Amino acid sequence: MDIEDLALYANAMSITALNVAYFSEFPYREPGLSSIQTVDESLGDAGDVPDPLLSTHRYIRFYLISAGETVYSSAKLLRESGNVPVVALPALARVTAEHCSRALFLSDPDLGYERRIARAAALTREGILSAGKGSEGAKRIVEMWTDYHDRHRIQTRRKDKLPSYSELVSRYFDGYIYESLSQPVHGNAAWVALSVLCEQQGAPLPAAESCWGLAFATACITATTEGVAELWDIDLDSHVGGDSGDLKWSDLRELVDQMFEQAHDERERLRTSRLLVDNPDPYRLEVPAEQPAGLDSYGVENV
Repeated sequence: MDIEDLALYANAMSITALNVAYFSEFPYREPGLSSIQTVDESLGDAGDVPDPLLSTHRYIRFYLISAGETVYSSAKLLRESGNVPVVALPALARVTAEHCSRALFLSDPDLGYERRIARAAALTREGILSAGKGSEGAKRIVEMWTDYHDRHRIQTRRKDKLPSYSELVSRYFDGYIYESLSQPVHGNAAWVALSVLCEQQGAPLPAAESCWGLAFATACITATTEGVAELWDIDLDSHVGGDSGDLKWSDLRELVDQMFEQAHDERERLRTSRLLVDNPDPYRLEVPAEQPAGLDSYGVENV
């Protein structure tokens, strides 16, 4: 797999996502409605949430922006680093998957505005209650959405209830990949041990897994951009960005799909291609003055 191509297409897709988000700053579009403002004037109230549908669409935009930024940062990091980062790329890929899953949770064109608002209310309550305890402003926002929920006697459907982070990611993307990305993020001991062994012996598995993570993140932002564009009725061909030349959306999407398959195949090949052994002299702290040609500082043959 060509790392330069991976960085190129990840950059192009991230800029496309950001183009869609900023192009759609206002007005947004709700399928089946001629005006979001009309709904807000009917359902909103100055005493709780004055603009529930507009706020919901803003959430979608904000999630698309944040996911686009993580993929953009990953592509830039891959391009400018001397070596492939083995922790930063998986960490950013995990963030991308979480933000993309929330954007898709809200942006399904078939939801209807009432269910879309109910999902936004669930996201708001969960987010602020878990991260904003002790903040008076956060408590007030929770109270506003709770009052809105009670005022309209909203009956939240089972599919509209907010699941856990991993469950929501698995609803839209590959849950196995997401869990795999969690290992470097949480400092999984087995992952750390394998990564150190690979670094000692020059094995490319950690770098391949990092590229696999970026390819996965790029696939996530691709699906999310497409879903949001469908909701807002946006022509993606006119928003393709980056250094992708004159590519159309379908061309860029196909290239991203190919890069993800290549990254997956490379990772699987390397996972089964070599048996790693520990440092043969783990207690030696000083590097000898001279080493036979072809050996590293531990006396292990360079690959």
